[in-house]
Amino acid sequence: MVDFGALVAELQSGRIRAAVDVFPSEPVAANDPVRHLDDAILSPHRAAAVPGGRHPIGRMIVEDLTSMLEGRTERQLQVAKAQHAEMQAGVGDAKSVGMMAQNRA
Repeated sequence: MVDFGALVAELQSGRIRAAVDVFPSEPVAANDPVRHLDDAILSPHRAAAVPGGRHPIGRMIVEDLTSMLEGRTERQLQVAKAQHAEMQAGVGDAKSVGMMAQNRA
């Protein structure tokens, strides 16, 4: 849980960056200040709303965990790469995070 107004204030100050997919009011109003922040990546709160989306992902997670426990190398899900996590976390140049959010990276 987060004080959303405080989060927006910190984003506006440039002290932090955030990726947000849950908002106090959805959909977020077109004129909401959070839509215009360079240090925020916004995602529509829809990942869990895809019909039948959770079960296939859950099965893939279980299959990958079973594979790991059995010492096998095959995976259903993509393995995380350090450079992708660093980009999303904003490590290095903040401009690359903004570009990524605009699908330019």
